[in-house]
Amino acid sequence: MILRILNSILLSVWAIFLFWLLTFGRSDLVRLLHPRLWWVLGIAAVVLVLFLVSLVIPNRHAKSDKPIFMELPGILILLVPILYFSIAAEARLDGTSLQNRIIQSDNGMYLNSLPSFGIFDEPQSSGMVFSKILRKPKDFEGQQVEVVCRSLVNEKLPENIAMCYRYMITCCAADALPAFIFLSHTSEMKIENDRWVQINGPLSIIKNNGMEFPSVEIESLKYVEEPAFPWAM
Repeated sequence: MILRILNSILLSVWAIFLFWLLTFGRSDLVRLLHPRLWWVLGIAAVVLVLFLVSLVIPNRHAKSDKPIFMELPGILILLVPILYFSIAAEARLDGTSLQNRIIQSDNGMYLNSLPSFGIFDEPQSSGMVFSKILRKPKDFEGQQVEVVCRSLVNEKLPENIAMCYRYMITCCAADALPAFIFLSHTSEMKIENDRWVQINGPLSIIKNNGMEFPSVEIESLKYVEEPAFPWAM
Protein backbone atom coordinates (compact mmCIF):
# COMPACT_ATOMS: atom_id res chain seq x y z
CA MET A 1 0.00 0.00 0.00
CA ILE A 2 2.75 2.43 0.94
CA LEU A 3 4.59 1.68 -2.27
CA ARG A 4 1.45 2.39 -4.33
CA ILE A 5 1.14 5.74 -2.58
CA LEU A 6 4.78 6.60 -3.29
CA ASN A 7 4.41 5.63 -6.97
CA SER A 8 1.23 7.69 -7.17
CA ILE A 9 3.07 10.69 -5.76
CA LEU A 10 5.92 10.17 -8.22
CA LEU A 11 3.56 10.06 -11.21
CA SER A 12 1.64 13.07 -9.92
CA VAL A 13 4.83 15.12 -9.53
CA TRP A 14 5.98 14.30 -13.05
CA ALA A 15 2.56 14.95 -14.62
CA ILE A 16 2.23 18.30 -12.84
CA PHE A 17 5.80 19.20 -13.85
CA LEU A 18 5.15 18.45 -17.55
CA PHE A 19 1.87 20.35 -17.58
CA TRP A 20 3.61 23.28 -15.89
CA LEU A 21 6.35 23.25 -18.52
CA LEU A 22 3.78 23.41 -21.32
CA THR A 23 1.86 26.27 -19.71
CA PHE A 24 3.78 28.50 -17.31
CA GLY A 25 7.30 27.18 -17.94
CA ARG A 26 7.54 27.78 -21.68
CA SER A 27 10.16 30.52 -21.34
CA ASP A 28 12.50 27.97 -19.75
CA LEU A 29 11.44 25.02 -21.90
CA VAL A 30 12.25 26.84 -25.14
CA ARG A 31 15.90 27.03 -24.10
CA LEU A 32 16.11 23.25 -23.83
CA LEU A 33 13.70 21.81 -26.40
CA HIS A 34 12.58 23.06 -29.80
CA PRO A 35 8.88 24.08 -29.81
CA ARG A 36 8.14 21.70 -32.68
CA LEU A 37 8.66 18.83 -30.20
CA TRP A 38 6.61 20.12 -27.30
CA TRP A 39 3.74 17.84 -28.33
CA VAL A 40 5.86 14.91 -27.14
CA LEU A 41 5.74 16.29 -23.59
CA GLY A 42 1.98 16.70 -23.86
CA ILE A 43 1.58 13.03 -24.79
CA ALA A 44 3.95 12.03 -21.97
CA ALA A 45 1.87 13.99 -19.46
CA VAL A 46 -1.34 12.27 -20.61
CA VAL A 47 0.29 8.84 -20.37
CA LEU A 48 1.45 9.60 -16.82
CA VAL A 49 -2.08 10.59 -15.84
CA LEU A 50 -3.40 7.30 -17.23
CA PHE A 51 -0.82 5.36 -15.22
CA LEU A 52 -1.78 7.39 -12.16
CA VAL A 53 -5.45 6.49 -12.64
CA SER A 54 -4.55 2.81 -12.90
CA LEU A 55 -2.71 3.04 -9.58
CA VAL A 56 -5.52 4.84 -7.78
CA ILE A 57 -8.25 2.43 -8.90
CA PRO A 58 -8.27 -0.60 -6.55
CA ASN A 59 -7.04 -3.83 -8.12
CA ARG A 60 -7.93 -7.06 -6.35
CA HIS A 61 -5.41 -9.00 -8.37
CA ALA A 62 -2.51 -6.67 -7.58
CA LYS A 63 0.57 -8.41 -6.27
CA SER A 64 1.84 -7.75 -2.80
CA ASP A 65 4.14 -4.77 -2.43
CA LYS A 66 7.85 -5.27 -2.71
CA PRO A 67 10.01 -4.14 0.20
CA ILE A 68 10.07 -0.34 0.25
CA PHE A 69 13.83 -0.19 0.81
CA MET A 70 14.30 -1.90 -2.57
CA GLU A 71 12.02 0.46 -4.50
CA LEU A 72 12.69 3.77 -2.75
CA PRO A 73 16.10 4.45 -4.40
CA GLY A 74 14.54 4.05 -7.86
CA ILE A 75 11.72 6.46 -6.98
CA LEU A 76 14.17 9.06 -5.72
CA ILE A 77 16.36 8.70 -8.83
CA LEU A 78 13.35 9.41 -11.04
CA LEU A 79 12.94 12.75 -9.27
CA VAL A 80 16.52 13.86 -10.05
CA PRO A 81 15.74 15.21 -13.57
CA ILE A 82 13.16 17.58 -12.10
CA LEU A 83 15.71 18.92 -9.63
CA TYR A 84 18.28 19.19 -12.43
CA PHE A 85 15.90 21.24 -14.58
CA SER A 86 16.18 24.23 -12.25
CA ILE A 87 19.94 24.27 -12.95
CA ALA A 88 19.70 23.50 -16.67
CA ALA A 89 17.15 26.27 -17.25
CA GLU A 90 19.67 28.86 -16.06
CA ALA A 91 22.50 27.51 -18.21
CA ARG A 92 23.35 29.24 -21.49
CA LEU A 93 25.34 28.36 -24.59
CA ASP A 94 27.82 31.19 -24.86
CA GLY A 95 31.09 32.04 -26.56
CA THR A 96 32.97 29.37 -24.64
CA SER A 97 30.57 26.73 -25.95
CA LEU A 98 30.96 28.16 -29.44
CA GLN A 99 34.70 27.56 -29.40
CA ASN A 100 34.04 23.90 -28.62
CA ARG A 101 31.20 23.36 -31.09
CA ILE A 102 32.05 25.47 -34.11
CA ILE A 103 33.56 23.85 -37.18
CA GLN A 104 36.83 25.23 -38.58
CA SER A 105 38.55 24.73 -41.91
CA ASP A 106 42.14 23.49 -42.20
CA ASN A 107 43.40 27.08 -42.12
CA GLY A 108 41.41 27.91 -38.99
CA MET A 109 38.55 29.71 -40.75
CA TYR A 110 35.23 29.48 -38.93
CA LEU A 111 32.54 27.68 -40.92
CA ASN A 112 28.77 27.62 -40.72
CA SER A 113 27.52 24.05 -40.47
CA LEU A 114 23.95 24.51 -41.60
CA PRO A 115 21.47 21.61 -41.70
CA SER A 116 19.13 21.03 -44.59
CA PHE A 117 16.64 23.88 -44.45
CA GLY A 118 13.95 21.54 -45.68
CA ILE A 119 13.45 20.29 -42.12
CA PHE A 120 12.45 23.76 -40.96
CA ASP A 121 8.97 25.13 -41.45
CA GLU A 122 9.02 28.59 -42.97
CA PRO A 123 6.73 30.18 -40.31
CA GLN A 124 9.26 29.37 -37.60
CA SER A 125 11.83 31.66 -39.14
CA SER A 126 9.64 34.04 -41.14
CA GLY A 127 9.85 36.76 -38.49
CA MET A 128 13.57 36.45 -37.84
CA VAL A 129 15.91 38.28 -40.21
CA PHE A 130 18.95 36.41 -38.87
CA SER A 131 17.46 33.08 -40.00
CA LYS A 132 16.44 34.49 -43.37
CA ILE A 133 19.99 35.71 -43.94
CA LEU A 134 21.34 32.24 -43.19
CA ARG A 135 18.88 30.74 -45.65
CA LYS A 136 19.47 33.08 -48.58
CA PRO A 137 22.18 35.68 -47.84
CA LYS A 138 22.34 36.90 -51.45
CA ASP A 139 18.71 38.02 -51.23
CA PHE A 140 19.83 40.63 -48.67
CA GLU A 141 23.07 41.71 -50.31
CA GLY A 142 23.28 45.52 -50.41
CA GLN A 143 20.15 45.92 -48.25
CA GLN A 144 19.76 47.48 -44.82
CA VAL A 145 19.13 44.77 -42.26
CA GLU A 146 18.48 44.57 -38.53
CA VAL A 147 19.57 41.46 -36.68
CA VAL A 148 19.53 40.39 -33.05
CA CYS A 149 22.27 37.96 -32.10
CA ARG A 150 25.10 37.39 -29.64
CA SER A 151 28.47 39.07 -30.12
CA LEU A 152 31.82 37.32 -30.26
CA VAL A 153 35.01 39.34 -30.13
CA ASN A 154 38.05 37.18 -30.76
CA GLU A 155 41.70 37.99 -31.39
CA LYS A 156 41.79 35.32 -34.12
CA LEU A 157 39.43 37.40 -36.23
CA PRO A 158 40.76 40.11 -38.58
CA GLU A 159 41.04 43.66 -37.30
CA ASN A 160 37.71 45.51 -36.97
CA ILE A 161 35.80 42.26 -37.52
CA ALA A 162 33.57 40.56 -34.96
CA MET A 163 31.04 37.77 -35.16
CA CYS A 164 27.38 37.68 -34.29
CA TYR A 165 25.92 34.24 -33.67
CA ARG A 166 22.98 32.20 -32.59
CA TYR A 167 22.70 28.47 -32.05
CA MET A 168 20.58 26.23 -34.24
CA ILE A 169 18.81 23.21 -32.82
CA THR A 170 16.94 20.45 -34.61
CA CYS A 171 15.83 18.75 -31.39
CA CYS A 172 17.21 20.19 -28.19
CA ALA A 173 20.09 22.14 -26.71
CA ALA A 174 22.27 19.03 -26.77
CA ASP A 175 22.53 19.11 -30.58
CA ALA A 176 22.95 22.89 -30.85
CA LEU A 177 25.44 24.17 -33.42
CA PRO A 178 26.48 27.81 -33.81
CA ALA A 179 25.59 29.78 -36.93
CA PHE A 180 27.06 33.23 -37.44
CA ILE A 181 27.42 36.31 -39.55
CA PHE A 182 30.39 38.67 -39.55
CA LEU A 183 30.26 42.23 -38.28
CA SER A 184 32.55 44.94 -39.65
CA HIS A 185 33.02 48.08 -37.60
CA THR A 186 35.22 51.13 -37.25
CA SER A 187 38.40 51.03 -35.18
CA GLU A 188 36.81 53.48 -32.73
CA MET A 189 33.91 51.14 -31.96
CA LYS A 190 34.41 48.74 -29.06
CA ILE A 191 32.02 45.79 -28.93
CA GLU A 192 31.48 43.98 -25.66
CA ASN A 193 32.00 40.24 -25.93
CA ASP A 194 29.20 37.71 -25.43
CA ARG A 195 26.37 40.24 -25.28
CA TRP A 196 23.05 40.15 -27.06
CA VAL A 197 23.08 42.99 -29.56
CA GLN A 198 20.76 44.56 -32.08
CA ILE A 199 22.71 45.47 -35.21
CA ASN A 200 21.65 47.75 -38.05
CA GLY A 201 23.56 48.21 -41.29
CA PRO A 202 24.01 47.13 -44.91
CA LEU A 203 24.71 43.46 -45.64
CA SER A 204 27.47 42.31 -47.94
CA ILE A 205 28.97 38.95 -48.89
CA ILE A 206 32.55 38.12 -47.86
CA LYS A 207 34.40 35.58 -49.99
CA ASN A 208 37.29 33.54 -48.64
CA ASN A 209 38.86 30.45 -50.18
CA GLY A 210 35.82 29.84 -52.34
CA MET A 211 33.39 30.22 -49.41
CA GLU A 212 30.85 33.00 -48.90
CA PHE A 213 29.82 34.54 -45.59
CA PRO A 214 27.25 37.25 -44.84
CA SER A 215 28.64 40.36 -43.17
CA VAL A 216 26.91 43.45 -41.77
CA GLU A 217 28.64 46.81 -41.63
CA ILE A 218 27.58 48.23 -38.29
CA GLU A 219 25.85 51.59 -38.50
CA SER A 220 24.14 51.30 -35.12
CA LEU A 221 24.54 48.89 -32.22
CA LYS A 222 22.36 48.45 -29.15
CA TYR A 223 22.72 45.97 -26.31
CA VAL A 224 19.47 44.10 -25.66
CA GLU A 225 18.06 41.39 -23.44
CA GLU A 226 18.12 37.75 -24.51
CA PRO A 227 15.13 37.17 -26.84
CA ALA A 228 12.32 34.84 -25.85
CA PHE A 229 13.35 32.50 -28.68
CA PRO A 230 17.18 32.57 -28.65
CA TRP A 231 17.79 30.02 -31.39
CA ALA A 232 18.53 30.73 -35.03
CA MET A 233 15.58 28.67 -36.29
